[in-house]
Amino acid sequence: MFSRHFDEQFQRDTDLASRVNRILLDFFRDAVAPGYLLYEEYLASTLPANRATRIEIREESARTHRIMQNILPKPSP
Repeated sequence: MFSRHFDEQFQRDTDLASRVNRILLDFFRDAVAPGYLLYEEYLASTLPANRATRIEIREESARTHRIMQNILPKPSP
């Protein structure tokens, strides 16, 4: 239900769809893109500093990257 409503807003407003896609591509295209780095910094600032936290951040970052790669449009050749 949420996904359908989320998608519908982009069908009604193609300018919005274009802007959102550009943001996603600019900030989340690859694992060292600014969006991921910012997210990792956020996680690091909210969790205790220890070895387990570093592992948790690495795993969360990888999970986020996988999710975003499923959402982002595939790059054109």
